[in-house]
Amino acid sequence: MLPLLDDDRIIPLLVHELALYAPAQMDGREGLAFLDSAASDPSVRPDWARNLPKAEPMTVRSAFEERTYETVQATITFLGTATPAQLALVRPASEHQPPFDVSMVLSAAIMFAAPLVLDFRTLAVYRPDAVSGVDWQEIPAQRASKGLWLLALATRRDPAWALFDTGAGLSVFNAGHLDDLGLDLRPDYRLRVTDATGAAIHQDIVACEGLSVAGRPLPGDGFVVDLSGVEQALNHRIDLVLGTSAFLRSGLRWRFEPSTGQAFVA
Repeated sequence: MLPLLDDDRIIPLLVHELALYAPAQMDGREGLAFLDSAASDPSVRPDWARNLPKAEPMTVRSAFEERTYETVQATITFLGTATPAQLALVRPASEHQPPFDVSMVLSAAIMFAAPLVLDFRTLAVYRPDAVSGVDWQEIPAQRASKGLWLLALATRRDPAWALFDTGAGLSVFNAGHLDDLGLDLRPDYRLRVTDATGAAIHQDIVACEGLSVAGRPLPGDGFVVDLSGVEQALNHRIDLVLGTSAFLRSGLRWRFEPSTGQAFVA
């Protein structure tokens, strides 16, 4: 049976260069937000932060380096759910330059403040009660600090713990666990890769086969790095960071229930 959609509650995703965008509000002001489900904190463009209450600077560690940002107090509303005022990093617009106006970055805590569906079949985002007739299949999941989601994916050997990351265009495979998973990683091309702080390096990109969820393959490009720092920060084994390339190529719907800690695909 095909799912029935309530169009009034279905918000189209804007996709540009493996990044996802959707409308959001900050302190009542309408804007367009970059969706980063692995971000620990939201961020805002300097011109939007000008009239917001200032807070202490914050240092952010990423895959390649660390940077210190100014912060402000902001209340952000996404899909009708407002989160209490919280710290938002003030990031220069130069770090995110699509050919349209992006005012903020949503963190995991904001994206998953209420049940959420990220639909890569219709390229939309909505609450689960906006659809009916979907054959959801539960997948093993755990919540990490600051609302991040860890999902257990199938491989040819042991299950792989993946950080669900819409902020990563490509997947990232942990160099320390490759032998445990039996994935087929074939060298494909070389690319300049930018991390969450805007730092960039050139990486050898590999094509991945052998990863699946609920019996469905998860193809996707990525690169191999040491993720031990991420594991230490989250206090959990991380075999890979699952990025937007895999989501878009799989065409799956992903449903998250933060109150119960359950995750589903369809």
